[in-house]
Amino acid sequence: SSPSRIHDMAPAALDARIRAVERTASFQLTQEQRDAVRSLLARPVAVLQGGAGVGKTAVTTVLAGVWEALGGNCVLTALSGKAALQLSRGASAPGRPRIAFTAARLLSLLKKREEAAAAGDVFPADMPKISSDTLLVVDEASMMDTPTLRDLVEKLVPGSHLLCVGDHGQLPSVGIGRVFHDLVADAR
Repeated sequence: SSPSRIHDMAPAALDARIRAVERTASFQLTQEQRDAVRSLLARPVAVLQGGAGVGKTAVTTVLAGVWEALGGNCVLTALSGKAALQLSRGASAPGRPRIAFTAARLLSLLKKREEAAAAGDVFPADMPKISSDTLLVVDEASMMDTPTLRDLVEKLVPGSHLLCVGDHGQLPSVGIGRVFHDLVADAR
């Protein structure tokens, strides 16, 4: 099974994967959160919106775990270093650390990877990559400006997925654009 074939999975098989990841993460989602995981996994572009304390990090942790259990690659990013650290801590599970990068650092590393590949150089295996089996999670997306989000989206390739996580009640980005806020408004 691969992440791109999630929509072909039997609901019971997907539920079993979700519950297995919950056990590994040592917490249990609510039924509404499980439904959100199912829905978000099926969408190539998705938005997870909610206020503080509603469980966005728990949903993201399980979603990333299911994605990886199906053979996918999960790349985590946030606008600020503090948010990236919080995302790393929150999305990691016992025995399964997940490293989140600031958007600027991620874009820099992806550029270095592209340059190394073009030159035929070897690059570290732990350097982040975007491929057809990648789920790119953008946390605190409500604060991401349009140019930065555009730069991240331009790194996506056919088959990769994008999840924007945030709180539309938060302040919008300091830079231009309100992409996350517009996506939330569009979904209504």
